[in-house]
Amino acid sequence: SASSFWLDVAGAPAAYAPPAPYAYGINVNVGGGSRITNTVTSPFNEGGGLRRSCVGWAVTNTAGTTIASGSGNQAEFDMTTNLLLTFFWTNVYQFVVTSANAGEGSVNSGTVDGWYTNGMTVTNITATPTGGYVFNRWTGTGVPPGQEGDNPLTVTMTQARYLTANFALDAGEIRTWTGAGNWIDPARWTPNGIPGPQD
Repeated sequence: SASSFWLDVAGAPAAYAPPAPYAYGINVNVGGGSRITNTVTSPFNEGGGLRRSCVGWAVTNTAGTTIASGSGNQAEFDMTTNLLLTFFWTNVYQFVVTSANAGEGSVNSGTVDGWYTNGMTVTNITATPTGGYVFNRWTGTGVPPGQEGDNPLTVTMTQARYLTANFALDAGEIRTWTGAGNWIDPARWTPNGIPGPQD
């Protein structure tokens, strides 16, 4: 009869998305000589604009020699001895851009919104003012420091980013503060949007 071995399942840089049928950690009495398939869910949604994506896997023996590897989230290999299976993960972040006030200007959300692998660049994020208005600045979560006034804007995805384009009347207007809290929260101003240079 076929021998039974242990299979140690790990994740790098950490253990995300529980694998099946063999869980993270040491699984004992895994059928020797048989073909093993172990799968993780990918992408795995952590919430808050963060997903984990499995970019591949590798199987090594106790001497550290790689005996099987592949891309994707499903590992298939022959159980011939005690083995270590490692799933490799990367972060994927959400990018969303909106306009603080649709009557004052628009953004190209249809071409840039989405999920981006860690380190990818989102280019040509553009705010387009309507007649009489000018682009003021970007606010929101994840605006790169010093780039609040860039239009078009380019960002590197190292976190989830939720950006809002603020516009201002070229001639200036009265904007009223209607709340307490963050001064650059567009929703706390009437009309919606943070004050521009002429306001």
